[in-house]
Amino acid sequence: MMSYLIIRTVGFILLTVIVTFMWIGHKKKHTLFIKVIPTSENQKKRYKKWEKRLDVMSFIGVLICWGVLAIPCFLDLPYLVKGDLREVSGLVISGAMAGEKKDSLRSIYVQDDSSKEKVYLKVYDKGVDLGEQIKVRYLPNTKVGYIIERE
Repeated sequence: MMSYLIIRTVGFILLTVIVTFMWIGHKKKHTLFIKVIPTSENQKKRYKKWEKRLDVMSFIGVLICWGVLAIPCFLDLPYLVKGDLREVSGLVISGAMAGEKKDSLRSIYVQDDSSKEKVYLKVYDKGVDLGEQIKVRYLPNTKVGYIIERE
């Protein structure tokens, strides 16, 4: 399961870097998003407005990629390199998907036995029952982990 975390983290970082370089290339070459040649002056003005809007939206999209994907993944890299993931042990109190036969990323809340606080996690697993006692190792910034023990 540690390999899943490594591939996911590095994959998101690479995806964000690729998207950023594509956006930078687009800006340097001054290419247009709308490839249709306007036939009238009115159409030319409309396309110009839409180009500005698309330019702003693409910049915001790149910023969102960095803020939501890359930065949390970069912050988790030291934990992955050291193998020093956080652990929580407790009852599943919300978000469980019992009876599922296929592994997938699932969002759950675990009430920590020691601190009694609710911990939100995304685990890659077949599913767990509400009230099930589990032990999970996870990355602190992206909150993605895997179940290491079921009681």
